[in-house]
Amino acid sequence: MDIPTTMRSLVAPRQGGPEVYEVRELPVPSITLPTHVLLKMHAAAANTGELQAVAGKMKLFHSPKYPAQIGAEGSGVVVAVGPGVKDLKVGDEVFGAYIDKPMFRFPPPGFISEYAVAEERFLLRKPAHLSPEEAAAMTAVVVTSYQTWRRALQLMGADSLEGKTVYIPAGLSSTGAMAAQVARNVFGAARIITTVSTPKLALVEQYLPGIYDQVIDYKTQRPRDQVSPGSVDVMYNTQWNSMDEGIPLLNPKTGVLISITSAPSKATAKKIIGADRFSWWIGLLLDLAQLVYWWKLRGTSIKYEMVSGSLEIREDLEKAGEIVALGKVKPVMRTAELGDLKAVKKGSMATLLKRKRSAGELCPPSADNSMMVLDAPALHSRTLKRYRDNRPSDEEVHRKFYEWRAHHRLSPNSSCLPAEHTLDLLYSAQQRPSQGQQQQPQDPVVEQPAANANSNGQQQQSLHRFWDIHGSEPSSGTSSPGIANPLAPPTNCEDCGAALAGSDDDGMDVDGGSVHDTDTACGACGKHVCFSCSVSNLGEQKRCLQCAGRRVWIGGIGWTNAGVSVC
Repeated sequence: MDIPTTMRSLVAPRQGGPEVYEVRELPVPSITLPTHVLLKMHAAAANTGELQAVAGKMKLFHSPKYPAQIGAEGSGVVVAVGPGVKDLKVGDEVFGAYIDKPMFRFPPPGFISEYAVAEERFLLRKPAHLSPEEAAAMTAVVVTSYQTWRRALQLMGADSLEGKTVYIPAGLSSTGAMAAQVARNVFGAARIITTVSTPKLALVEQYLPGIYDQVIDYKTQRPRDQVSPGSVDVMYNTQWNSMDEGIPLLNPKTGVLISITSAPSKATAKKIIGADRFSWWIGLLLDLAQLVYWWKLRGTSIKYEMVSGSLEIREDLEKAGEIVALGKVKPVMRTAELGDLKAVKKGSMATLLKRKRSAGELCPPSADNSMMVLDAPALHSRTLKRYRDNRPSDEEVHRKFYEWRAHHRLSPNSSCLPAEHTLDLLYSAQQRPSQGQQQQPQDPVVEQPAANANSNGQQQQSLHRFWDIHGSEPSSGTSSPGIANPLAPPTNCEDCGAALAGSDDDGMDVDGGSVHDTDTACGACGKHVCFSCSVSNLGEQKRCLQCAGRRVWIGGIGWTNAGVSVC
């Protein structure tokens, strides 16, 4: 089989998110280990952990070398093998991942490329009935779900989830959706409860029919008001901020809280990052976190543990392959194409970072691809965000503050304002650009089509596209396995028009799954607003400034009209 010397690959040329990604011409990787397998990639996926790393958010444990290739999961065909490869041969279609433990010991595999190298121990033969896109998006998250549920059963002293009620927040996230399918179809859970946002209620049965018994709209309902206290046997925690809502639902005597998104124990952390990178202060912080969890569970006999999935256990990887081959699970994903970087930049960055991305058939380009190089201005990150979002500078906000104070004849030494006036002042300043700063034209708001509007089977244009390699013409009769447009929130703030780039960073799932969608919607009216046009009580509930108006948040009371002063 002829193998070219160069290939196209998606890379992060420097620290940053999707706005800095480029498609570059790189040398085809070489087999350097006896157990290496060279793959011609058919589909690939990126996960939260690696994207957080290239964005510079894991510097305590890892500093990537740039340009950094992207993609740690995928599917393709074997085109060459090392001398130590035992089972695979040239021509085999395979799928898998290259996520080692301890993490970041080897260069990133760069599966979002035309060719990539992986170790045989992380690969499985792809079932014939499985599409490359489906196979690329499941390896790590299925392994993690299987291992986590198995550990939960060990804590319960049970062999299955038969007759048990489980609670899984974020039911349409990649980790939540997979955990629910494994719970139902592998371990036999009797009842599964989940949460989704209002726009996704109609999508639950569309993409996961028969999986959930109760779906709670967390925008308008609180789980503790919809589920009887103590009626849940196991909570599978997929979010950093969902623990407090789930604990009251658990049986206080026999309940189990198993988590993939929380602070690990010191022993687990050492397995994730390696004992040589584990400092005493990291251990101190983790001990404090465990103390917080103990405090949350005080007065109960609920058992808690954080699990970090591992592909190193070959038996579990093969079990995951069996689960996939039997059709017991399917991915909740989006598809994308290489090269359309403008669509990536204008799309929802948070969704892009958290959802797995898969590609269609990768083949050598038959035509030149126009490629946009996105070079951000040389500004401080906070200044750059103001510049990009056309927001007022600190000086402008302060000027408005002093104008307001002078208008109301307040003392020059007065620094306390009623909360209601503070919100009015900030909202007023944010609606007016700084002097000398020109208004940037905003993209027109396009009405989102209904979920079933794409009746002709063609992929909707609103999907983010990494891949744009022109090989054969796509077949219009082939349906896309990805989630259609209704899952994506508006790309611009509905108040000021600034791009919604995901101001609320969700927790990172180091095992390759997304945590949940960034919440940009107002909890009162559902309008999507940016960080500047919203207020929240430390991330628990969000309100746009118009809904907040003259209302403030008081711990233990909620949003109220009480006259409270803030300094």
